[in-house]
Amino acid sequence: FQKDSAIIVSWKSGDDAAFEILYMKYWQKLYAFARRTTPQEDDAKDLIQDVFAQLWSQKDQIEAASKTAEKQEQQEYTIKKTNEI
Repeated sequence: FQKDSAIIVSWKSGDDAAFEILYMKYWQKLYAFARRTTPQEDDAKDLIQDVFAQLWSQKDQIEAASKTAEKQEQQEYTIKKTNEI
């Protein structure tokens, strides 16, 4: 199981399979949310497709969020290790 920040870094480095991992990880959750707000199944699917298409097209703008998440994970790891000592 890879953390999202590592998956995003891989995707931004040219690993298109990493985007597929994100898609598979979040599609069902996003679809369930869309179905609560969109009565038509096809409309919900189209909405989720649009979300992932927009994510793909804005890949370069995700860097700051990815780095912030990565720093947070590093801090959590350091705290966990400190507490184990």
